[in-house]
Amino acid sequence: MSAKDKVFISSVQKELESERQALLTLLTTDPFLKDHVEPVLFERLPPPTRPKGKAYLDALKKCQIYVLLLDRDYGSEGVPVSPTREEYDLARSMEIPAMALVKGKYDEGRDPRTRTFLKQINKDHFTYKRFVDRIDLKHEVSTWLRQELKEEHGIESSAEADESG
Repeated sequence: MSAKDKVFISSVQKELESERQALLTLLTTDPFLKDHVEPVLFERLPPPTRPKGKAYLDALKKCQIYVLLLDRDYGSEGVPVSPTREEYDLARSMEIPAMALVKGKYDEGRDPRTRTFLKQINKDHFTYKRFVDRIDLKHEVSTWLRQELKEEHGIESSAEADESG
C-alpha cells in the first residue's frame, strides 16, 4: 500500500477544539478513510527539536490535503495575519486539494477580520461549505475526502465501488 495522504486541519485551535477532535476521530476510525489518510493537527505534533517561529507552516508543507475550519474568531488581537490565514495562503500556493468549512449559517457576530478572510476565500473561488454541528462537519469532510481519494488516486471504498458498478 502507498503512503497515506496527510490531511492538515487548520483552525483557531481553542475556538474549534471539539470540531478538530471530531475530525481526528473520523479520520482515525472510519474503516475506509483511516487506511488512506492521516490527520495532522499541529497541537498533537511533538515540539520541534529546534524552536521555530512558524513550525505550523513547516508541518503543512509535509501534507497533501488541507482542511480549513472557520467560525467567529480570527486570531490574537494585534496580529496582522493569523496563523490560520498564513496556513490558508501557503496551502493555496502549494496547490494541494483543499476545502474550507464555515461554522454557522450566518456571518453576523464574526470578527471583522474573519469576515474579510471569508470574502477573500470567496474571491479565490475556494471550495467552501457551511456546517452546523460536528455531525454535519464529519459528513461534509468524509464525503469530500472520499471524492478526493477517488479522483486523485482512483481509490474508493468497496461500498462505493459496488454502488457505481
